[in-house]
Amino acid sequence: MVSKTVGLDSKAANEAFSEFLSDENLNVNQMEFVRRIVNHIIKNGSLDKKVLNEHPFNKSGNVIKLFDGKIDTAKKIISIIDKLNGRLTI
Repeated sequence: MVSKTVGLDSKAANEAFSEFLSDENLNVNQMEFVRRIVNHIIKNGSLDKKVLNEHPFNKSGNVIKLFDGKIDTAKKIISIIDKLNGRLTI
């Protein structure tokens, strides 16, 4: 559980979400949402998905509203969060 204490290496976190950080089809609010996720994971090592409905993640609306018409993208982002959180299980 060391990564939960010290966070996740920024390079690894950015690589995990690189598809979205360079996706020109995402709008500014969607990109900022992904950056908030990356920053949270770098700092904390994991992300409880419940916080996605809290400030500052919901600044532009909940995930469903934010990714309206791009729900597959939202599902991929959630999948990566699950994968990163899964590395912490024993």
